[in-house]
Amino acid sequence: MTFECIFATYIGPTIPIVAAVLLYFFGRMAYFRQKEFEMVTKRYLEDGLDVISRNVSETLASFMSNYCKGYSLLRHYKNIGKDLRPELYRNAFIEPERSHLSHWREYRLHDIVGDDIFFKANQSLYVFERKSYDFFQDDLGLFIKAVVEGGDKVSTKVSKDEAIEIYSKKIQELYVESTKYYALLGIIEELSAVIQTKRLAFGSIKKFRNTKEVDQLTKKLKKYFPELLDAKDLYPEFQCAKH
Repeated sequence: MTFECIFATYIGPTIPIVAAVLLYFFGRMAYFRQKEFEMVTKRYLEDGLDVISRNVSETLASFMSNYCKGYSLLRHYKNIGKDLRPELYRNAFIEPERSHLSHWREYRLHDIVGDDIFFKANQSLYVFERKSYDFFQDDLGLFIKAVVEGGDKVSTKVSKDEAIEIYSKKIQELYVESTKYYALLGIIEELSAVIQTKRLAFGSIKKFRNTKEVDQLTKKLKKYFPELLDAKDLYPEFQCAKH
């Protein structure tokens, strides 16, 4: 029997079946790879890094709102004095949102980068937000309230102009301090952009943290927060997992 006969009799008829099996097999592999990619993207990017980025952005927006209101309050006090409307200083500032610091999302961020500097920087941001709010609401706000509502019965150790200068200086110091947190937001966005260019699987997460891009972004963030490199967590009840 010639090869042509063998091929026509035995091999040829099986080719469509083998092709169909291989197509099914590779199609199934591609399907599960795509599903894993979608799960990783949702877990670490959409439900993780993207939410952290949004929280940082909203925190900075709250600070900037309070910063502007603080300067506006001082300007009105300088121009109007004790005739200020109560709504300008009574609970006029945005209180920190506690839900902005999501510990479980920080674990996922740590999984990606393998370093706790991102979490420490996020902690530092929320401490800064609390500190700045306390200044605006309980220091500046209460000072203006005491001066306006206390009338002539309230006397201060400094003159009106001196008080305005002192509070203006403090507000400006807070603004300067806030700039490093805008750098934090930018670096988180850069990290998100890097992740979007990769087709990560669960097994490649630890490899991803060793890439040049992640290493550069981690080092870049540390330059903005050198005081945090050897610092313990600002919230001791939470410790990033060490891998």
